[in-house]
Amino acid sequence: MALMKLRMALSNIDLAERFNILGASVANIISTWINYLCLTLCCLKIWPHSDVIDENSSFDCKEKYPTNVAIIDAPEIKVQTPSALQKHSETHSTYKCHTTFKSLIRVDPKGGMLFVSHLYEGSISDKELVKRCGLLQFSEKKYWLERS
Repeated sequence: MALMKLRMALSNIDLAERFNILGASVANIISTWINYLCLTLCCLKIWPHSDVIDENSSFDCKEKYPTNVAIIDAPEIKVQTPSALQKHSETHSTYKCHTTFKSLIRVDPKGGMLFVSHLYEGSISDKELVKRCGLLQFSEKKYWLERS
């Protein structure tokens, strides 16, 4: 059911009708399985070799950016302002001028997710985020950000 939800983007009502269960049960089942998959699969670091990424990149991407294997970004997610002043100052992003959480992502040239970090406070700098999230540990182990 959870895989059907992920793959086909079916609504909970549709899944409830297909499996003949209540909509609340669908939400609980999917939430449970997503949490289980996250705990089970998040420890796997499946980063394809740069040659594999290069073979699957588009001609335009290879031509414009011949040494690029991946793109990293630090998107921010807007959240409700916490009532505690300490939490508010930790989550306040000067860049977005709002309270946010921040994550680091790494994608291949076709947009496939290669790395997603945990969420951090919006006040964290990009440099500190890269240090804390563990991306550098993988690059030191020959998981390349760029081909040399």
